[in-house]
Amino acid sequence: MKRSERSGRIAVIIAIFCAATAVSSLAQTFHTLTTFNETNGAVPGPVIQGLDGNFHGTTLLGGSNGNNNTGGTIFSMTPTGELSVVYNFCALTNCADGEGPDTTLLQGANGSYFGVTEEGGSISCFESNGCGTVFEFTNAGNLVTLHSFCALPNCTDGYVPGAPLVAANGIFYSAAGLSGGGDGFLYKITPNGNFSILYTFCSQTNCTDGVDPGGIIRGANGNFYGTTAAGGTTNFGTIFEITPAGKLTTLYNFTACSDSNPTSVMQASNGNFYGTTAGTFPCPGEVFELTSAGKFTVLHTFCLHCSPALARGAGPLIEASDGNLYGMTGFGGTNKNGGIFKLTLSGKLTTYLSFSSCDVHTSCSDGTLPNGSLLQGTDGNFYGVMGGGGLIGCRALYGCGTVFSVTTGLNPFVAPSPSYGKIGSIVQILGNSLTGATSVTFNGETAKFKVISDTYLEAQVPTGSTTGIIQVTTPTSTLKSNVVFRVLP
Repeated sequence: MKRSERSGRIAVIIAIFCAATAVSSLAQTFHTLTTFNETNGAVPGPVIQGLDGNFHGTTLLGGSNGNNNTGGTIFSMTPTGELSVVYNFCALTNCADGEGPDTTLLQGANGSYFGVTEEGGSISCFESNGCGTVFEFTNAGNLVTLHSFCALPNCTDGYVPGAPLVAANGIFYSAAGLSGGGDGFLYKITPNGNFSILYTFCSQTNCTDGVDPGGIIRGANGNFYGTTAAGGTTNFGTIFEITPAGKLTTLYNFTACSDSNPTSVMQASNGNFYGTTAGTFPCPGEVFELTSAGKFTVLHTFCLHCSPALARGAGPLIEASDGNLYGMTGFGGTNKNGGIFKLTLSGKLTTYLSFSSCDVHTSCSDGTLPNGSLLQGTDGNFYGVMGGGGLIGCRALYGCGTVFSVTTGLNPFVAPSPSYGKIGSIVQILGNSLTGATSVTFNGETAKFKVISDTYLEAQVPTGSTTGIIQVTTPTSTLKSNVVFRVLP
């Protein structure tokens, strides 16, 4: 997808928003942490929290390189909103280092950040700006291109990748929706750049295995799960499971207008899968559940034009430390600018917060067009990005975007990475105020550990430990993990 097409897509969506009277939010407090200004980037993607306790992400556009400064950036931001650009893409001739990063970063076991760009790369292809890359950004501040897409004959390795990387056993996995050899595929790549295709979609007659895969997740059983936007037995998309060896199973075929075009899926602590479908006219979109036994249920159907209820445009879901699911919409709500919704695992959906009013032509300081999923920081609060709004008048069309936080009142916690491992393996644990920690336990079993910094420690999965909660005791508090740590055989 060319830059002009991406910008047009953003413009069409944002232009639909209209001004409305601002009202006070719910008990939750919304804060705009930083506003992009094109020089430091524009159109941010979702952020992650690094081992340093700061937040890291990319911008699709902006920065100091590329045509009209639109190469994109990698940025780092403190919890208080102090932002610094750590890399400007298109630093090399013809953007051989990539252009237009558009997905969530992944921090590897070595501390580097890994991601993909939609364009650029060292391989010449039919896309005038290049076909995209997989990259590593090291702790020393160097960018290494691991793979330039369209390197294989007839672009069978794809072009314009758009899904984030997922780590498993030291290898990265992801999806590409466009390829010269089919209708999208799943691939894997090692940290040293060894690239291979795991599965090519539309391999089955009439594409019953799906077309155009989105992002994938790693399930509790070690397999990967994801959705296709189209294909399947009814051509409305699918939910699939695939093993690390490449064996694919279709778990569900979407059936009709509202129940169509899935955009995301995640696995909750109860083992069931939850996700959302696209809300494009005349389909309002929905939130769904697929149990581990294969039962599919529509939990909530959004409406096309709603106020004060939230409307279509729901993004990916997360499970917060209170055990509830949260997501964002870009439409509806008290101010017609979307908001955050809360969903219990039993299926009750309520509006958690409505975003402030926004007139994209005059004033939109808090932003509009939420991009991707929320992130719950280890302080218990939510963090997210707006793809538009903020500074009006930059070349990203109707605003360069913002990063925001929402005070939740939820307790701080620790986050293990990865959230699974064998006895004796080393687990990285992210948190706050970890200096002076006196104990780490895995479901009650005492572990050996080493505090690396105030936000990061390493612990060894102890002998006799079983699947359960990690607990870290510090001089001031006892912190529990936000997820169950799974002990692998």
